[in-house]
Amino acid sequence: MDGMVFDRPAALRFGWETAKSRFIFFLGLIAVSIVGFVLLDLLHDNLPGSMLKFVLSLCTNVWGMLISIGTTCIVLKICDGGEPALGDLFVGPGVLWAYIVASVLSGAFIVFGMLLLVIPGIIFYVKLMFYAYSIADRSGGIMNSLQESWALTAGKKWDLFMFTIYLGLINLLGLLCVGVGLLWTLPMSWMATAHVYRQLAPKAQGVAAAQ
Repeated sequence: MDGMVFDRPAALRFGWETAKSRFIFFLGLIAVSIVGFVLLDLLHDNLPGSMLKFVLSLCTNVWGMLISIGTTCIVLKICDGGEPALGDLFVGPGVLWAYIVASVLSGAFIVFGMLLLVIPGIIFYVKLMFYAYSIADRSGGIMNSLQESWALTAGKKWDLFMFTIYLGLINLLGLLCVGVGLLWTLPMSWMATAHVYRQLAPKAQGVAAAQ
């Protein structure tokens, strides 16, 4: 995997241009996500009993996970030249389950690393940043997706860390623009990250082939 490289400026340009050309679509995508959270929150506030509230809180978390992996599927589809639809958000239960468990495991690694001395947590974050893309791209299993992300990022930790810093600064600027700028910077970040993943994991090749 060390031989595979990615072009950070090209990824950022791709993210910028795609977010611009598909602004209305991404606006609808964000609107669907927000409406779902608002409805669940309203139900939560009006439900009697702590047990029902707890169940609805779980549903809210699952909705967030569904939006996250669904968005990943969509941005990869766009990156590959496909035509997305809002219905692509609603992935199959197997994909959603794999994403939920992989997210928990990834989060546990990162928190453990942070507790060690912060730096290991950052390294774990960078090493595991593509597990969702692996699940969306190849319908990979839980451990396979984590292992693929680990392999794809070999020898590129610093470059990928700087890439995430760039995206963080861009989204900070979007937040400072009364938050409205996030409607552009978030899709840009999604598309740029998908572009980097696709450079490291070409569609026609599996990890083994790339090695």
